Amino acid sequence: MSKTALLVVDAQVGMFQGPQPIYEAEATLSRIARLIERARAAGVPVIYVQDDDIGGYGTPEWEVHPALAPQGKDVRIRKLAADSFFQSDLQGELERLGVDHLVITGFKTPFCVDVTARGALSRGYRVTLVADGHSTSDSEHAPAKSIIAHHNWILQGMYGANHGFAEDAPGIEVRAAEELRC
Repeated sequence: MSKTALLVVDAQVGMFQGPQPIYEAEATLSRIARLIERARAAGVPVIYVQDDDIGGYGTPEWEVHPALAPQGKDVRIRKLAADSFFQSDLQGELERLGVDHLVITGFKTPFCVDVTARGALSRGYRVTLVADGHSTSDSEHAPAKSIIAHHNWILQGMYGANHGFAEDAPGIEVRAAEELRC
C-alpha cells in the first residue's frame, strides 16, 4: 500500500522579503494552505523543509510563513542545499513514516523545488509536483510565469516511459492542487 506525504519546500518568511517578489505569492500560499488542511484531515504527513540559507537557522526569516504554520505532528527538516535530501534528515524521516509517494509544493521553482523533485524520483519515490503549488521570482532570463510553466512542462513525466525509461516507470506527475486527494 502506498503512503503519501505532502512536502512543503522553503515556504519561509525570508522568501517573501526583498527586492525579488514571488510570483502570485498569496494565491500560491493559499493553495498550499488548502492542501495542508486536506492532508492533515486525511492523516497524510506534512513535512516542511527549511533552508538554513534563508535568513539563517532560528531567525524570523527562517521560520515557516505564518499562512502555512506547522502544527502538532507536522515534521520540520533543516537543509543546507537545493536538494532537500542532501545532508539532511529527510530520507530517514520518510523511511520512518513509511512514505513512498511525495506531493511536492514550495519555493523557488527552478532551484529547490525542481532539484528536490528530481532527487526524490532518483531515490525511488513516486513524485507528484503540484502544478499551481510552487512559484518563483522573475529572473534576468525569463519572467516567473514562464519559468513555472516551463518546469511544469519539462518535469511532467520526467524519468518516465516518455523519457526512455521502463514502460512502468511513472516519472514525475504534474497536477493542479484541486485535482489532488490529500
